[in-house]
Amino acid sequence: MKWWLWAGLGTVAAANTEAVVIDATGCDHRDADSNVEILSGSIQSQVAPVQFENVTKRWKLVGSGKYQVRLCWPASHPGSFKVTAEGCEIKVTYDPDYYSHLLEDPIEVPYELIADPLVFGIPHSVVGTIGLVAVGAVSSYFLVDPILEYIL
Repeated sequence: MKWWLWAGLGTVAAANTEAVVIDATGCDHRDADSNVEILSGSIQSQVAPVQFENVTKRWKLVGSGKYQVRLCWPASHPGSFKVTAEGCEIKVTYDPDYYSHLLEDPIEVPYELIADPLVFGIPHSVVGTIGLVAVGAVSSYFLVDPILEYIL
């Protein structure tokens, strides 16, 4: 029964996230079109425009190495996003995902586009967490017996 709860929790937590891995080796922002924005390995906060049909926006990734590009948006704003990689460019497509009175007056959907460099295939933002878990596991292995002897 516990595994079922954990599996369900994992799917709920990742519900409003789209991710793609892109190799930006040799990508240069000088050959970008005028309608393509530059994404330089940081967080870009954006707002999807108010429209009834799908909207597509493109970014060119500048940097070297592999990146995991994630797009996150709040669950309180219904929408369907799709992130695809085409060479050095990232294409984000947004579709309104609601059928209600909101169709008469559509809402803007805030989202964040995050380009996270990969370190040994792991996103850089996760490396610190993995290190902390490893230190906690090793220290708890060695400290449990002395603490139990002291308490008991």
